[in-house]
Order: sequence, then structure tokens, then C-alpha cells
Amino acid sequence: MGNMTDSERIKRTKKYRKIRQSMFDQIKRSGIQIPQFEDLIEDYMSMYITKELCKKDISLRGVSITSIGSQGQTVTKKNESIDSMLKINQQMLKLLDMLKITPDGIIDDEEM
Repeated sequence: MGNMTDSERIKRTKKYRKIRQSMFDQIKRSGIQIPQFEDLIEDYMSMYITKELCKKDISLRGVSITSIGSQGQTVTKKNESIDSMLKINQQMLKLLDMLKITPDGIIDDEEM
């Protein structure tokens, strides 16, 4: 257990498993449970993991990062995880739309 990656840890969370199962349940109810759509759900869940890792990075390092530039000067720049997270969110929403999955149908509020 101690050597688990952050990605593996996320996959073991109740939230991850609930979202994934809910998506599979929705495509089954919609009658579109085909391998291509099941694969898209796995893509969505991979993006979910990446988004969670970006959130963790932003939480740990902040929105601005200070580093040493090529001439030895201190440089402050925006944490790239912010842009990555926004792009990932856009793709996740596109996949949900393509699968006709409603975000409110993914998670039951009483369990969050």
C-alpha cells in the first residue's frame, strides 16, 4: 500500500468508483452500452484522475510558481496545472455531452 502512486490512490476512492459506476449505469439505461462508449468512460475517468492531480499540484504549489531562469534570475510564472485543469474540464464536459450523460446524474448528492 505504501508504494501506491497518486493515480492508484485516486482510483481507490469512493468518489472515483461511484462516478465511474454511475456513468456505466447511465449508458446502460440509455441503451448505448457499447464498447466504444465504455472506452470513452474510461477516457473520462483518466481525465478525472489527471484533473485531480492538477488540483493537488495547485493546492501544494499554489497558483504562481517561482523558479530560477536561464540567466539565474528569479522568475514567477503561473502554475501550468491551472490551464491543464481547465482544458481537461472542457474535454470531460464534451465527453459527457457525447455520451448523453448528465452531470447531475453522475453523483447522488446524499453520498457526497
